[in-house]
Amino acid sequence: MSGLLAVASETFRTAVRLTSPPAVESRGDDSLKSVPFRSEYIFRKTLPATTISHVLLDFRIAECNDSLQPVIAPVETGRHFDNHELEEKNMSWGHRPAPHDWLVNNGMLDEAGDKVMKSVRVIRDFDVPYVGSCSKNGKKVYIDYQLPPHLEHKGKRYDIDRYITMHEVVEMLFEHELHFHYRDAHQLALRAERALVESDGLPWPVYNRFCAKWVKIIGNRKTYPNPPPDIDLQPEIDEDDKTTLRRMGAKRATKTGRNSMK
Repeated sequence: MSGLLAVASETFRTAVRLTSPPAVESRGDDSLKSVPFRSEYIFRKTLPATTISHVLLDFRIAECNDSLQPVIAPVETGRHFDNHELEEKNMSWGHRPAPHDWLVNNGMLDEAGDKVMKSVRVIRDFDVPYVGSCSKNGKKVYIDYQLPPHLEHKGKRYDIDRYITMHEVVEMLFEHELHFHYRDAHQLALRAERALVESDGLPWPVYNRFCAKWVKIIGNRKTYPNPPPDIDLQPEIDEDDKTTLRRMGAKRATKTGRNSMK
């Protein structure tokens, strides 16, 4: 199949040369995306049509002839848009991918992040020893009152609640729906959090240093006098973190491992 794709790629370039002005035949990036039906393949080509506009061309390899040369047919007519629209298409959090964009896709991840934020209520009024946590019913995400809500990097402002909430929701689902231990759920949630951070264009080392600083500041408090009354204590219980439970005033959880602040 790899040999066929190589032939297809070259045939696609020929097709683009036949359908594009000579002045732009060597410009633009073509990509190959497989689609999970009929063993067809989609080529997408964005070409500069003028100095201020682009045209988006889609081609499908529908079949092969007797000499194994793929037959390329246009999927749809070219769509013209200006360069500003191209930037929005590639970067907008509201981007809705085409049906065949089923691989890793930052636009779809952005939409998932937005849906996660809408699915819970974020509250920043309490002491939260592990920086972020969920309520026991999973409907609220608690973020420590002292954690800054934004991080600025190279002139751009990033919403920290978005990343913490993604982490906490994923972690909660694995802990309570699939009964994962906190450490395992945390690792999976950390991957989802990192993917969202990087999809927004924020370098992970920058974000990680920010988090490490505040984990230390919040974790060094001698007491947590105002914890959420319905906070999920499963992380502290799984870690046998009795010191933190005592600092929160969760006496029963410290003694019995019961997930309750009462």
